[in-house]
Amino acid sequence: MKKLLLLAVMCLMALSMQAQRCAVFEFKVQEGISEEDVEGVSFVFRSNFHPSGYTVIEREQVERTIKEMGFKPSKITQEQMISVGRKLDASFIVVGIMTKSMDEYNVALNAIKVETGISEASDGASFERYAYRDNVRMAALRLAEKIVSTGSVVISQPIVSQPATKPAPTGYVNLGLPSGTLWKDRNEAGRYTYDEAIERFGLKLPSKDQFDELKAKCKWIWIGKSYKVIGPNGNAITMPAEGIKQCDGTIDNMGSNGNYWTSESKNAKKAYQFFFRSSKQKSSSIERCTAQSVRLVQE
Repeated sequence: MKKLLLLAVMCLMALSMQAQRCAVFEFKVQEGISEEDVEGVSFVFRSNFHPSGYTVIEREQVERTIKEMGFKPSKITQEQMISVGRKLDASFIVVGIMTKSMDEYNVALNAIKVETGISEASDGASFERYAYRDNVRMAALRLAEKIVSTGSVVISQPIVSQPATKPAPTGYVNLGLPSGTLWKDRNEAGRYTYDEAIERFGLKLPSKDQFDELKAKCKWIWIGKSYKVIGPNGNAITMPAEGIKQCDGTIDNMGSNGNYWTSESKNAKKAYQFFFRSSKQKSSSIERCTAQSVRLVQE
């Protein structure tokens, strides 16, 4: 009897440990974007999208199921994608839209829970042609993290924002931001080029949107060589103006300007920074070879 009970418990544990499944669909594409561009972006996304605890269903299996169900790949609707996901026993489906405006390309990504048909995680990337690798890779990694954090949640009522007083991990500060982003209480030691920062810190680097939220939702008070940034809940961090190390090694504007890397690349030569001085704060692009300050975040 004990052996049977033990076997039953082991079976239940094995079932509970089975990986959930996730299906990635081909991106919807705006007219005028080449097949070469779409394939390149799709390849980078799929190569970096690996949510922990999930099995990403093979592309060929998704395409075969679409045809078996009588849907047209080029005209498939979101409702039909959800039906395909249900047939594949997927917990989530990932759908993307790729658009172009002037010389800038944009990819919007949504992770939709098959059970409810509701988008529970989203992300995206903007880039110039042939400069998509870093931004699409980071978007894939961020979306995978978001799916893992929401995958076990069954929505039975409206989502309620976390209270502004929720505890933050050691070294991070909860500013009460709408996104829930937690900001580290100090800079990383030293300065880093963009590629060094990406290699070392990866997903912990803030996105442009996170810096823009910090600017829009917080009170910025210049206190001489740094800003005191006060969040909606009254908690604060200090952002020192540590200047910038130019590509030729010259260090400029210490004590007057702050230059902080975001996680987002613009092209092969430039990436996006968050810049400030006593009279302004803004996001802008700059040469990747410059060495700048780094402030990390947690979502």
